Parts: sequence; C-alpha cells; structure tokens
Amino acid sequence: MMPMEARNHFSDIRYIMTITRLKRLFACSVVVVVLMFLYVEHVRYKRKPDTNKRLHRTPKNTSIEVFFYNRPSDFSLNVFKDCDYACHMIDQGDYNRSYAVVFHSATLYNELPLRKQNDHIWVFYTLEPPHRHPQAYKLKRWKGLFNWTIGYRRDADILNTYGRVNTLSPERQNEMKQKANVSRRWKEKTEQAAWFVSNCVDEAKRGDYVRMLQKHIFVDVYGKCGPLKCPKSQDPECQRMLKEKYKFYMAFESQFCRDYITEKIFKIYWDNTGAIPIGRGGANYSMYLPPDSYISTETFKSVKELGKRMTVLSNDATKSAHYCQWQKHYYMQSMAQEPFCELCRKLHDPMKYRRVYNDINNWLRGSRDVEICKPRMDLH
Repeated sequence: MMPMEARNHFSDIRYIMTITRLKRLFACSVVVVVLMFLYVEHVRYKRKPDTNKRLHRTPKNTSIEVFFYNRPSDFSLNVFKDCDYACHMIDQGDYNRSYAVVFHSATLYNELPLRKQNDHIWVFYTLEPPHRHPQAYKLKRWKGLFNWTIGYRRDADILNTYGRVNTLSPERQNEMKQKANVSRRWKEKTEQAAWFVSNCVDEAKRGDYVRMLQKHIFVDVYGKCGPLKCPKSQDPECQRMLKEKYKFYMAFESQFCRDYITEKIFKIYWDNTGAIPIGRGGANYSMYLPPDSYISTETFKSVKELGKRMTVLSNDATKSAHYCQWQKHYYMQSMAQEPFCELCRKLHDPMKYRRVYNDINNWLRGSRDVEICKPRMDLH
C-alpha cells in the first residue's frame, strides 16, 4: 500500500489536472461562442441593406416603391402615373420591403408604432384638422419615426392644397374678356345664398353663424342640417344648380385651424359657377384664391354687417361683377396629383431633404407656445 503522503500527492495532481481541463474547456467554449457571434454578425452585415446606397441619389427613370400602409379606399394607387420622376405605389405585403411608407395619419387610431428600418422614409399624410386625428397620447408614441409631412399646412414638407391659381395666357385672357357677361348672369340668378353641410355640430359653430345671418339674408341649407337635399352622389347637378340659381356660396370650415382650407371653396372656381364664395375659416384666403374673388367673414365686425353687404351686392349687378373679374385673368388648377409627384421627386434625392420629427403630435397640434387651432369669436 502507498503511504498516506503519496496518496495525498496524487490526489492533488488529479485535482490540478481536472481544474486545468475545466479551464481549457471553458476557454474553448468562450472562443466558440465568440466565433459564432462574429459569424452571425458577419452574415447580418452582408444581408443588411446598404444604407448609404439607399440614401444616395437615384436616377430619375429608376422607379422607387412607395408603400401606403393604411390607404383610404378613394385614394388611387396610380397617383404617380404622370409624374416626371418614376415611382410606383403598393398597399399589400411587407411594408419593410418598400423604400418609403406613407401613413394616412387620421386613421391611425388603433395602431401602435411599427418597427422601422433605419434607411426608410416615413411620411405623415394629412388633409384633416387636429381634432380628427388620434388622441395626443397615441400620436406621441410615434416619436422620432416620421421624416416628412404631406398636408394642407404651409409648413408641411410637401404642401397639399386642393387648387392653385394660375394666370391665363394673353390669348386666353382676350378670349375670356370677349365671352364674359357676368352682369347678365348675375341678374338671371334667382336665389341669394346656399350652404351645403353634413356635419351639424362643430367647433366653429357654423350653424349658429348661418342662423344669425338668415336674419338679414336668405340662406338655403342643403344636407343633414337643413330642409333641402342635394346628396354628394349628385354633385354635378348640385354644382349646376349653384351656377344657375345662387349668387353666394357659404364655404364655412368646421375648424379654425392654421391654413385649414378644404375643397368646398375650390369647387366654385373649378366649375366657374359665378357665385361669390363667402369664406369662414382659419386660413389666409389671399394665399390660395384669386384676388378680389371672394368675401371673408373676418373682414366684417358683425354678422349683421356681412348680411348688409351681401344684400347690397345681391341687388347690384355692377358691384357684384367686381368679384367675377378674376375669370378674365386666372384659372384654378386642381392639385390632386402634384403633392405625390413632389414626394417622388424628393425620394430620388432623400439626403437633400433629410429630417426627423421628434414629436409629430406637437407639429400637428402645437404646444403651449404654438397655437394651431383657436376658437372663433365672431358670433355677434
């Protein structure tokens, strides 16, 4: 038998050898894990899109894919059809595979923020005032995600109005001067004012204003808020009736928000109805409409004063003709497609317009120091 000291010596040797093996095994395991990590990162790097390449200028004729995440049913996928730069729009499949993603902001009510690729361009598209958007706390979840805005606001990255005033060519101006007989058309009209409305309760208190105005001039109310009917499905007939019968058209907005102006007032110019539009809203009408072609309620101290002015014009074809002279010099061009053609152009050179909205809700609704919408104080 081995002496006790020898057995203890061999036990120590075995212990040291075991510890050494364990250390070597651990070291090998660490090396394997590190190598596996480096391999995975290498594969990910190879598969990752070249961000710089994506953000560089794209040739004009190379089509860029735009994904409309929550496209309204009445919005055409062919919106880029006649643009100078090549783009195409889809609304099915994986949004992450498209270079740009457009969000219809007013219908993001139940949507949580999506995961975004670093090199993608996200677009906040809105034609609606703030109160028709998701609540503030919901939009605040989308911080730091949107790059560009398309909307009616003049501080949007891409302005989306319903129309733009253009000057007629000299030949066309001469032709219109020979054709124009606005005084005769005015005398042939038999009714004073018309208001087409479907939303009876709103922040601007349009109904209250019209009821006060009716004490001074006749205003026929069409739609859900009045006794007369002319549904949107019969819009061409409604416009024809306006052209033949009415001298004034009440183009009242539901909100007094910065730059908010809808298609209702532009229709007067597109269809050349010969009716004088009465504008009431938060926009500066002089920035959108031909000069001396409209009446803004903002220029009158009271509803009664506006009613008196309308009565005078209604009975005086010569004075009313002043508001129709624009037809001899200007025409109103529809802007339905132009904003998205501008989007396509910018997508071909995104670095030139690179930005991120840290808080899209603050841009939409304003803050303590920035007022976007305000109550109207003209019901007197």
